[in-house]
Amino acid sequence: MRQRSHQPQAPTPYGKLVLQASKPGFVPREVLYYDQRGQAVRKITFAQFAQVGGRSFPTQTTVEDLLRTGHRTSVVYSNYRFGQAIPESCFSVRALEAGC
Repeated sequence: MRQRSHQPQAPTPYGKLVLQASKPGFVPREVLYYDQRGQAVRKITFAQFAQVGGRSFPTQTTVEDLLRTGHRTSVVYSNYRFGQAIPESCFSVRALEAGC
């Protein structure tokens, strides 16, 4: 079996990623995605942090398209748990729509 190696000529969607985090714990706050020309094209912002299981967890995540004003997606987590296995039955469209 032949392994594929990285090819510098291959097209990639982003030229650079810049992650901003806060101390202590290096909690992510923002990720900026740049295209191959160095223009910022997408931003992910993490906000509204809660302490869950001894960790700082962002309960709000926003993805913003910097090339199209007003195009953004926000996710707000309201029911979260760490350290518990998620039943396999939760990974279906019906279960997700019902709030498994």
